[in-house]
Amino acid sequence: MEDDSMDLIDSDELLDPEDLKKPDPASLRAASCGEGKKRKACKNCTCGLAEELEKEKSREQMSSQPKSACGN
Repeated sequence: MEDDSMDLIDSDELLDPEDLKKPDPASLRAASCGEGKKRKACKNCTCGLAEELEKEKSREQMSSQPKSACGN
């Protein structure tokens, strides 16, 4: 498009300094995941809650395993 009468806008001028800041990871979490009494990941969870709950579950299983008198 060769039109001398048309002014072009610099795209960098459209951004504010606030637009360039990285968001807080906690604010990116989906609102539907983890709300309510019991935390439960969605079937197609993409926010990472499913992995987080799986890690917690494996930690609970490791800590709840009985130990013998000899410590094993």
